[in-house]
This record gives sequence, C-alpha cells and structure tokens, in this order.
Amino acid sequence: MIDQRPPQVLRWPNWLMLASALAAYCALAVVVTFPLVLHLPSHLPKDLGDPLIAASLLWWNANVLPLTGHWWDGLGFFPAHGMMAFSAHFLGASLIAAPLQWIGLDAITAYNLTFLASFPLSAMAAHALALTLTRRHDAALVCGLAFGFNPFRVAHVEHLELLLAFGMPIALAALHRYLETRQRRWLLVFAGGLIVQALSSSYYALFFTVFFGLWLAWFMRPHAWRDVLAICAAGGSATLVVWPVVAGYAVVHATYNWRRDLAEELLKFSADVSSFVTASPLSALWGWTAPLNGAERQLFPGVTITVVAIAGMAWAIRASRGSERDRFVIVSRMLFATAAAFVVIALAAIRFGPWEIEQGWLRVSVTTPYKPFSVAAALAVLGACSTATVRSAFQKRSPFAFYLVAASVLFMCSLGPQPTLLGERVLYEPPYAWLMRLPFFADSVRVPARFAMLGLLALSVAASLAFHRLSRPETRRVALVVVVIGILFDGWMRGLPMAAVPRSVYTIPQGERPAAVLELPLGDVWRDTAAIYRATLHGVRAVNGYNGFEPIYYQVLRRGLADHDPTILDALASSGPILIAADHAADPGGRTAAFLAAHPRLTRLHDDGTWTLYWLSRDDQAPLASRCEAEPIAIAAASDADGEIGVVALTDRNPGTRWIVAPQENADGEVVFDLGGLHHACEIDLSMGAAAVYHPGSIEVATSTDALTWERAFTGQMAGAALRAALADPRDSRFTVPLQGRAARFVRLRADYAGEQYPWAIADVVVR
Repeated sequence: MIDQRPPQVLRWPNWLMLASALAAYCALAVVVTFPLVLHLPSHLPKDLGDPLIAASLLWWNANVLPLTGHWWDGLGFFPAHGMMAFSAHFLGASLIAAPLQWIGLDAITAYNLTFLASFPLSAMAAHALALTLTRRHDAALVCGLAFGFNPFRVAHVEHLELLLAFGMPIALAALHRYLETRQRRWLLVFAGGLIVQALSSSYYALFFTVFFGLWLAWFMRPHAWRDVLAICAAGGSATLVVWPVVAGYAVVHATYNWRRDLAEELLKFSADVSSFVTASPLSALWGWTAPLNGAERQLFPGVTITVVAIAGMAWAIRASRGSERDRFVIVSRMLFATAAAFVVIALAAIRFGPWEIEQGWLRVSVTTPYKPFSVAAALAVLGACSTATVRSAFQKRSPFAFYLVAASVLFMCSLGPQPTLLGERVLYEPPYAWLMRLPFFADSVRVPARFAMLGLLALSVAASLAFHRLSRPETRRVALVVVVIGILFDGWMRGLPMAAVPRSVYTIPQGERPAAVLELPLGDVWRDTAAIYRATLHGVRAVNGYNGFEPIYYQVLRRGLADHDPTILDALASSGPILIAADHAADPGGRTAAFLAAHPRLTRLHDDGTWTLYWLSRDDQAPLASRCEAEPIAIAAASDADGEIGVVALTDRNPGTRWIVAPQENADGEVVFDLGGLHHACEIDLSMGAAAVYHPGSIEVATSTDALTWERAFTGQMAGAALRAALADPRDSRFTVPLQGRAARFVRLRADYAGEQYPWAIADVVVR
C-alpha cells in the first residue's frame, strides 16, 4: 500500500513554511466568510438562533468562574438550575473567546473571531497530521484544505461547537509522532488535543473514542503492550481533566430525566446513504443537491478528495497484483460471489416482494430486503479482508489503508442504528447499533450523523497520502493546483448569510435588583435567544431560555403565559421579584398588556415606546400543600366520560403509567373516583408524572356521597401549581388540592377543555 517506507524521525519543519500555511488558511477563512469580517461587532453568521446563544454563553464563560454552582445555572431559564448542561457549554471555544473579551472586545466580536479562527485552526491541525505522515507541505496542504474548508462545515456554519474540530488531528499527529520517537512529550500533546476537543465538542470527544480504538487496533503490535498502556494512560488523564464537566451533565440530565428517543431523534438525525451526495444549500457548486436531505443529513464530503482517495486505493490494489499468488484468493472470490448472490436476493425482494421457497427440509424465505443486504455487506467485508492487498497493508501498518478503513467505518457510523437509502432500511445491526450497547451512546447522543466530521478527517488524510504517492515530481505542482482548486470549489459558500444582532435594550431600574427578567412574549426561538443575549448587557438572569434540551417546567411556563393564567406569574415570583419587559411590537391587539394590567401585584414602571417594564413583587404565599397526615384511602374504581378506567395505573405510584384524555371542542374532561365507602376526605394528591405540561388549565373538584348531588371543594386555574410541581420534581410533578374534610364516597375532577390544545393526563392519584 501507499507510503510503506520505514518510519523516519521528522525534523520539525521550517517555521516559515508553517507560518505561511497558517497565514494562507487565515486569509482563506476571511475570503470564504466575506463580508463577515466587515461586520464583526454587529452581525452573526447564518441567523440569531444558535450563534446568538453561543455568543451569550461565551460571555458567561468569560465572566463567571467555570464549574461553580453559579456557572452551572447559566444566564437563562430562571429559576431552573443547570442551564449550562442543557446543551453545549462552549468551554473549548472560550479558550479563544475569553481572552478576547478580557482585553475589551464585546461578546459578538469575540464570537465572530472565534468562528473565523475555527477554519484555520482545523486546517492547520490537519496540515500538521498530514505533514507528520508525508513529510511534504504540498500533501499536507491537501489535507488542511480538505478538513478545514469541507462542505460539511458549510452545512454547520451556525454550530460553532461542530466547527472547532482541531483537537482530533492534533491528537492523531501526536500519536504518530510518539510511535516514531517514543518521546513522552508527544503523549502530553495527545492528552492536550483530547482535552481541547472534549471541551469544544462533546460529540466529537465521544465519537473519537471509536477513531482512537481503530487506531490502536491497526498500529499497535501485539508485543507493544507498554506503548498501549502509556497511550491509554495519557488518554485516561485527559478524561480525568474533563470528568467534572461530564459528571455535571450527568447530574443535571438525571434530574430532568432526559433520555434520547430512538424514533423521535436518533433515527431522525441519522444520515441516509443519499446524505453523502447531499450538500448544504449554501454550497456554491453543489447546493442543488440540498433537497435530497434536510439539516444534519447533508454530509457531502466533496468530489475532489473522494476521487483522489479512490485513485490512491486503485493504484495500491494494482501495485499489489504483482506479488506471488495468494493462497486466499479463492476464499476471497467465493466470499465476493456469495455477497453478490445475496444482493440479487435482496433486489428480488424489492422487485417482487416477500417470497419463500420450500423444498423438502430446505426452506428459504425473504421478508425484508435489508437482511440479505446485511449478509452481503458482511461477506464483502470478509472478502476484502482476506485479499492479499488488505492483509499486506495491515501487516505493514499502512497509514493510507488505515485512514481509508477508518473513513469507511466512521461514515458507516453516521448512518445511525438503522441505515437507510432514500428512507428505506438497508442494513441490520450496523456498527452504530453495537455502539449503543456502550455507556453514553445509548442515552446521550442525539445526532449520529455528526460522525461524518471524523470520517472527513480520515478521508482528508487518505487523500493527502494518495496525492503524495500518485503525483510525480515533474507534474506535482500542476496536480497540486488542480486538487486545491477542486477542494475549494467543493467547499465554497454561495455567500455567508448574516443576521444583525438585536440592539433594542431597556435599562434595569435603580433600586431593588430583580432576581430575573422575563421578556414577553416568551417561547419564540428568536425572541428567547435575544432575551438571553440582552442578559449579557444588563447583567440579570433571564427567565427566557433556549438550548438543546428544554425542561418540562419551561413548557408549562410557555403554556401558562399563552393562556394568560395569572397563577403562572405568582408561581414564578415565588423564586424572587421579577422585572417583566413587554415588547410593544409583539402585542398588536394589546392582550398581553391587558393581562399584565389586571394582575394585582404588578406595578407598571416605565414605557419607552418599545418596551413597557413591570415590577412583579416576590410571592411569599405558600402554594397548595399537604395539610393531611391521614393514611391514603384506597380507590375502589374510577371512570370518565367513556366509562370505567383502570385503577391500577392511577394508584401504582409509577409516574410512567397514566390516564390521558385529548381535548374536545365545547366539552369538559371529567374523571370520578369511587372510594368504596364514606370517608372524610381532606385532600387529593395528583401527579402528572414527567408531563406536567398536560395539566388541566382550570379544575373543579367536587365530592359526593351518592354520585348525584355534588359539593364543590375547590376550583381554580392550575398553571401556577403545575409550574411549582415541575420545578420541584420534573420526573414526578405533583400538586395537592384540598377537599374540605367532608364525608364523601366519590371525588370528581372536572377540567374546562373548551379551546384547549393540550391533553389532560393523570399519572397517579392519592386521596387522604
């Protein structure tokens, strides 16, 4: 295979060449993203969603000591705890952005400079990796451009954490240098690369464990156990450094009971085979392919590096044919032939549908095409591994062969647990399904398609190694120009979209400082990110929030405010005084203004024509709470409008089982509990489980001795009680309703459902 010469100790290259390469990458980043460089303090790339929240969090990281309790709570989602673990924390990006803010730059400029730096940093790190393997700057330039300016980055210009991918090539370069020199300093560089990458992108840090495992399996000789231990110890030390961040995320996610749903998220954000020919609509040359797949599924690696890598593979296969006859050639041909037969079987199932052949004791049936396709793929892989070319490459530890194999595996992982082609499943139990049996992969990964960045790194290195071997001295410069132009065309943007940063700011009144600021309306992505950004300007935590995970209490809050339920403000104010800023432009009918004006504890402070400010004093009134110490009363039966319902699901103390009824126009939701005899019932405890947003908008509770005559025990709006319950326990949100201690056999709950959009759910009931 390519580049089989004995390893040589590399004298670290001319610093002028490295400086020239870095300058070229920096200039190219400015040109590719132009005219962003002209609007550093006023605009953000793409939109005001992820970039604006990232800029705000970078400000937070620069002004608050990381990993403290105050830092974890973040500057949004008041009064919840742990906002910084709701999605990316940007500590890695802050290694660049924080010093820029410390010298006086604003948060937006710091974000934009960090965004611009992500391109040359990734390119330069890949350049160093290829330079380590090829000893040539021209081949390294191919790798640097392919990794630093690839189409995948174009598809993710709004995701800063995905653009900061330079830690991985640094770690790989350090591993190769350690194998060449056995100098321990390269283990320190390896650990440093891992730490920077883990702090920059948790996705890449987790996915890199697969890349790292492949590297160890390929390059480590059986007797090199000391090297394996040393490398793993360096990796383990990096893990210890970032473990406080991992532990913090684990605690917060367990508190909110967050899990990734296979159908809802993993499959939605896994790549399709067609994703590899789908580019971003921002791609100047290949944007026409974008309709094939949506965001997160546009993984086009570029024609140029793919062609160069395939040409290198073809050359290596051809070069290996001159060797002596291989004893496994018959085995490999039989495996390939059998694989082809299974492909035919799968195609027959697609063309003619499920079929079955039964002849005596022999019975063959095909019900789903993806199973024979899976067998065909497995046989083809075994056939390839049995060829002399692959076996020789493994024996010689060929870097080119390794990075080709790694690219194949990593791109395969981006297809997720159920690979599809144009929406139709094509494989059973792919590599990603195996990964889901490991810690973190099963419940922490939302977007398997992001494995593509690691695949692009491997493919970029393979292309640089192929270029190094295939280009002849007399044509090397011409070949370099052609390849460079091809890479730039593949990754060129049609024009970077930019969004102006919101500048409408209000002033926090002097006097008592609020615990938080609530901007209305709440719940729109663009308004919520703007509210969090304004928190960096006035320095008060925002009630508004936006991030990858959304706690259930925030859904309750959004619903309560949309319904203009005054109890939602009371519940919010129980955590401290709130300054409310209402946007005039978003309230054309004046409904929000009327809602706020009617609240008894709201004081109107100021109106500047754009914002009206209100002061909501702290609510020290205790919520509806348990005042009963009696034992629970056994519920004998329960019924709703459709008849009898199961009591077990409502009394098993399991928040995962529930009674639920969908809203109906001009109808009330009703459920009646039979206590089996007369009891002096003093309260009823209702659990909404993990779905507090499915609370009744308003509820009437009544008791009866005969189910004919009813006495009202309680009536009221419930958004505030639901908010308090969701904040107290997101996994099992409970509130208590008094029953006045009357003698009763039946307890009736009735929710006003006219005009409601949410179902009503009860996970558990306790009557005392």
